Amino acid sequence: MQRLIVPKFLLLIGLSLLACSNRAAATGGPLWELRMNTGMEQTRGTLQWSIGGGSGPDILSELTYGELQFRRFHLNAELAWQQGGLSDYALLLEFSSGEASEGKVQDSDYQGDGRTGEYSRSYSSARGSSMSDLGLGLARQFRLGRGLVVTPMLGVALKQQRMLMTEGVQALDTANPQRVGPFRHSLNSRYEALWRQYWMGLRWGVENAGQHLALDVRALWLDYSAVADWNLRNDFAHPKSFSQGARGSGYSVQLEYRLQISSVASFWLQYYRQDWQTDPGQDRVYFATGGRSDSRLNGVSWQATGVTTGLNLRF
Repeated sequence: MQRLIVPKFLLLIGLSLLACSNRAAATGGPLWELRMNTGMEQTRGTLQWSIGGGSGPDILSELTYGELQFRRFHLNAELAWQQGGLSDYALLLEFSSGEASEGKVQDSDYQGDGRTGEYSRSYSSARGSSMSDLGLGLARQFRLGRGLVVTPMLGVALKQQRMLMTEGVQALDTANPQRVGPFRHSLNSRYEALWRQYWMGLRWGVENAGQHLALDVRALWLDYSAVADWNLRNDFAHPKSFSQGARGSGYSVQLEYRLQISSVASFWLQYYRQDWQTDPGQDRVYFATGGRSDSRLNGVSWQATGVTTGLNLRF
């Protein structure tokens, strides 16, 4: 899977040069205004998926990447036109990237419907997993007076999650109880997910005496794909042991507060929540012998909350 590689220093340099060119070209007022939010983000989330057998249990195997804690660099920028026919339109850029300092993975297998007859359960660490987001959008501001601003938006975005599984411990094995305990061989499996997003949203904002408060709500349509390498499964192919695909929907909510501290800078605080869910899709296993087998992907879910603090800069 292609990795999202967006060097942070190139983003900052490019946006700074754009601001300088705006000041140099301005005659009778700036052509645009550049607003940047930059800071550090703390995210807690859970990624979960399960598969079902054709004539077997509705949930045959389920993986939960829980208690995930990501620390990420965050940057979003808004290039707002000030003159001409595009006045009050804005281009949006959003980027964040970082690694997980904590995370616990549970892998459970079942013999009966409704998560009954659990015969295998293992735990592992998700530390060192990474998550990156990149998005582009278009917005149109409508000023209603008294500092009130309503902004319809639409855009596209990518979320890449590179989930790791290490330090495996078998907690339950009804067929071979002697295997309970730390894995005999080193667990080093990975699961790489890509969420393609198409979204529409609305932002409500109010400004007063150097303070700004905004609520941002978005509806998302999702195209999900993933590939995995289960390194301890000798019967699976490597490095591509199985793949998954599905479509779904979700929403995100952001609450933002800014406090102006100078003519160009403001303290910035943001809280957000994401809740995404796919419909049933396909899970395809690739065997070491060259064969493959398809089964039902019941669904994939991602739920997260996060807090970002930093500076808002205006040029």
